[in-house]
Amino acid sequence: MNPEIFFRLQRPKGTLSVSGCGRYWWWQQQRWQFFNKALVVRSIVVLLPLTRQTENGREKRHWLWVWWFQLPLAQQLKLRRQLQQTSGA
Repeated sequence: MNPEIFFRLQRPKGTLSVSGCGRYWWWQQQRWQFFNKALVVRSIVVLLPLTRQTENGREKRHWLWVWWFQLPLAQQLKLRRQLQQTSGA
């Protein structure tokens, strides 16, 4: 499955991508999934709880911080919509 939606992050620097269904997220050229709901802290930052399987079959978890104010407004709205769709809200 190829990513369809891209977010250009400044900190941490890189691209966050998500599949059209919202199930798979790509960060640092790795495919991740949510292990819990995203956490929004006062419209300042969103914490994305990501998990992936390593080559040896172990689960690796990572909390990715995304600062809202570092995203252009169109990207903020797109990320908010994607998170609402993913959480089923």
